[in-house]
Amino acid sequence: MCNLAMFSAKCFAIGVSDEIEHTAIWILRNALETDEDADGVVYLPSAVILMEHCAIKLFSLSLMKVHGKISVEEEHPMATGASAQKAGVPGAGSSHSRWLFWRRRFQELGRNLDPTIAGPAKKGFMGMISCGRLMDLCVPGEVRFAKHLQQAMWKELKRSGKESVDGNEIDINLDWVDVDAECEPQQD
Repeated sequence: MCNLAMFSAKCFAIGVSDEIEHTAIWILRNALETDEDADGVVYLPSAVILMEHCAIKLFSLSLMKVHGKISVEEEHPMATGASAQKAGVPGAGSSHSRWLFWRRRFQELGRNLDPTIAGPAKKGFMGMISCGRLMDLCVPGEVRFAKHLQQAMWKELKRSGKESVDGNEIDINLDWVDVDAECEPQQD
């Protein structure tokens, strides 16, 4: 399934077909919006691939509030999953609240004690966390997370004596995103 996700993500990112959104949301729903974590684990690698290769496209659609006339009870690829419905994510399709729900789920899964779940979930989270900043938009938590990440990287740079460090060389705390509830002004 990862090969299909990779192909779909790349095609979707470059605009080959907007219909691929249905596949992307179906994968994300099955990975992040199910009550059964065992079911979601099967789709987690594909969901991470989507965030690594077409997060900006998915984020931009969430801003457009592309909602179809789809009942959440329907078995439609764009319908919200059970846990998203319980969390109050409205409707179906792309929405900002659904985007934030997915980010929260990646964050939760990133705390899992099983490294085969936590590792990919952290990658999915990291694929999402800077989309708003890259588009010069305010998304709750992004500015604060970036500040903490830069501080941690600077601290590791000084400690290691290297010329540069990679994010993989530091302990990234996914909870840095939760420190602020309000959007902070963007710094140039």
